[in-house]
Amino acid sequence: MQRVSLCLIAKNEAHRLPTCLGSAADLVHETIVVDTGSTDATKEVAAKHGAKVFDLPWRDDFAAARNESIDRASGEWIFWLDCDHWLDEENRERLRRLFASLQDENAAYLMKWRSPSDESGGQATLLDATQLFRNDPRIRWQYRIHEQIRPAIQRAGGITRWSDVVINHTGYQDPLDKHRKLERNLRLLLLENEERPNQVTTLFHLGWTYYLLGKPVEAWAPLEMSLKLSQPGETVVRKIYALLVRCARQTERQQDAFDVCRMGRTHFPNDPELLFHEGQLRREGGDLKGAEAVLQFLLQSPAETYIAASVDPGLKGYKGRCALAEVYRDQGRVDDAEREWRAALAVHPDFTPAWLCIGDMWLNHGRFQEVDQLAEQLTASPKTSLDGALLKARSLMIRKNFTESRRLIEEITARAPKNPWPRELLAHALLMEGRDTPALVQALKDVLTLDPTNHFALANLPVAQQKLAGAAT
Repeated sequence: MQRVSLCLIAKNEAHRLPTCLGSAADLVHETIVVDTGSTDATKEVAAKHGAKVFDLPWRDDFAAARNESIDRASGEWIFWLDCDHWLDEENRERLRRLFASLQDENAAYLMKWRSPSDESGGQATLLDATQLFRNDPRIRWQYRIHEQIRPAIQRAGGITRWSDVVINHTGYQDPLDKHRKLERNLRLLLLENEERPNQVTTLFHLGWTYYLLGKPVEAWAPLEMSLKLSQPGETVVRKIYALLVRCARQTERQQDAFDVCRMGRTHFPNDPELLFHEGQLRREGGDLKGAEAVLQFLLQSPAETYIAASVDPGLKGYKGRCALAEVYRDQGRVDDAEREWRAALAVHPDFTPAWLCIGDMWLNHGRFQEVDQLAEQLTASPKTSLDGALLKARSLMIRKNFTESRRLIEEITARAPKNPWPRELLAHALLMEGRDTPALVQALKDVLTLDPTNHFALANLPVAQQKLAGAAT
C-alpha cells in the first residue's frame, strides 16, 4: 500500500482549515502543515485535525514554503491542497479509490479545480492542476508565485495521468480580498521577473494579473512576450491568445483583437474561448452572418481534452447560446433571440443576466408591460429579487424616468450595500441623464470601492473626472 502525505502551507487560515482538512485528512497517511507566520489559531486548528505543524518564516516565496512541506513528508506520494480547497463526498470517494490504486512508479495525476464564477448565477470555471505526484527529491516547486511542479516532474521523467477528482476552490469570491491578492501576486511576479527574466510562465501570469486588475494596456507586453518565447504544446499558449484578445477588445483595438483571435484559431480551431470572442467580435463589427456561423460552430463542435489554464464550460453551453441570442436580436429576429435565451435558462436557470437580456430586448422594442411582468416575476423569487428590482430600475431609466429610477436604485443599494451592481446601474443612469457629473464621479468611485477591477467604472471614471475638471475651470 502506497502512503500519501497531504501537504499544505498556511497563514491565518483558522476559519478555512476545518473545511479543508475535514474533507481530506482522513484519506491520507499523514498531514503536513507549514505555517508561515499565523497570528490566529491556524496551528492549533491544524493540530486538532491530526496535522504535523512546522514553522517557516515567510520570505515572499510560495515555492519555498511548499518545498518545505514536501521535505517534511514521509509518504511515497505527495497530495497537496490550499486552505481554500475542499472535497465533496463524491470526490472524496473518487480520491479514496485513486489513492488505493497507486503503484510504485514515477507518475503524476491531474485534478480539476472548480472555482465559483464572479457573475451573478454564472457557472464555475475549471482549471487542471497537478495535484498528486511522487515524493522524489528531484521533484520540487519553482517560482515565487503561481508556483509550478510540472516542469520538475517532466525533467524527472514522470508521466502525467488524468483523474476524475474535482476539488472545490473558494479563494477569490470577495472582490476586495481578490484585489488584495492580485496586488500581492503582482508584486511577487515582478520580483520573479526581475530575478529570472523571460520565463514563459512568469510573463503569462504577469499579463493575466494585470488584466484581472483592470490594466489591459500593461497586460499586453508580457503576454505578447510570453507567446513569443513559448514552445509548441505548452499548456498556457491557448490562454495567452484568449487574454490578448480580451486586452485588445477592452482597449478598443477591435482589428488587433480579431487578428489575434484568427491567429490563435490556426493553432486551436475548436478553442471555446477563441470561438466565443470571434463571434462577439464579428457581431460588434456588423458581420452578423459570420457571427452566427462561428457561434453555431462553438455550440456544435465536439469538446476537446487538454490541460486547461482556466476554462469556462458555459461558453459551449448557456453563454454561447446567450451570445447567439444577441446576434439574432441584432438581426431583428426577436423570437429566435428569445428562444436561445430561454434555452440557456432551461440549462442554467440561475443565470439571471439572460433574463435581464430578454428584458433589455423588450425594453428596446417598447414592450414595457412585458418587462414589468418579468421584473415582478424575478422580484417574487428570493434568488432573483435583486435582479428583478434592477430590471425595473433599468426600465424606468430607459423610459427617462430618472428620478424614480434613482430612487429605486437607492432602495436596492440599501438592501445590498456590498453588491456593486446597483451602484453600477446608478452610474449608467447618471451617464445617460448627463446632468450631474459630480454624482456620476462619486457613483463610479463607489463601484470601484466594492469592485476595484470593474471594467465599466475603470473605463468611464477618467472621462467623468476630466469633464468635471473642465467644468470647474
